Amino acid sequence: ILAGSSIIALTVYTGKKQAWLADYRTTYAEQKSIQLEDGTHITLNSKTAIDVNYTAHDREIILRFGEIYVETGKDNAKRPFKILDQHGEMLALGTAFNVQQQKDQTLLIVTEHAVQVTTQQSKQQQTIQAGQQIGFDTQQIYPTQPIQLEQLTWRNGLVTVNRMSLQDFAQIIEKNFWIHVVIDPNLFATLPETIEISGSYPMNNLARLIVLLENTYPVQIETSFFGQKITISKKN
Repeated sequence: ILAGSSIIALTVYTGKKQAWLADYRTTYAEQKSIQLEDGTHITLNSKTAIDVNYTAHDREIILRFGEIYVETGKDNAKRPFKILDQHGEMLALGTAFNVQQQKDQTLLIVTEHAVQVTTQQSKQQQTIQAGQQIGFDTQQIYPTQPIQLEQLTWRNGLVTVNRMSLQDFAQIIEKNFWIHVVIDPNLFATLPETIEISGSYPMNNLARLIVLLENTYPVQIETSFFGQKITISKKN
């Protein structure tokens, strides 16, 4: 048993170095939906990598990095279904849920039934019910919070924000499209404070995103370096 546990731990924590060998993966501005042998549906957000480890006794998904939405299938053999990542283990209790592995913690959102969380080091355990979300790291589980539905709009290729600063929104663009975003310092010269971004925006179509921002806010956006850089400046 100890040997098997060591193998699983090694597989989980090799992380990004072996992501290119993952069973399923996505790159920037890409999403992918898969169906496994037991009928389980998994949707991968952009920049996500997972391995599938199904045995006669267990069904395990190793989330190397990124974000997934899981709808578990009914298994005739009644094998437990688990998500493993660098912060702990999530045991599905007949459920649908979203898992986002961040640098310092994992964010779990349960949309149907329940998920049991066990932290990787302290082995703290808690069952999260539908309509709840929690963050946890290797040592502790943080207080539950109600779900915010805009957190799941990524499944439709969207990101939904409410009064987010342009600077923070620029970071989202960089992460999703793997491009460099520059904000012209003169943009705020005549503005009392930063521009706040609200609404739903496509994260799989940069050209469409640029059009929406230019039509909604007093900005103009130019691309350069073969599309690898965009500059946001004041609209003329």
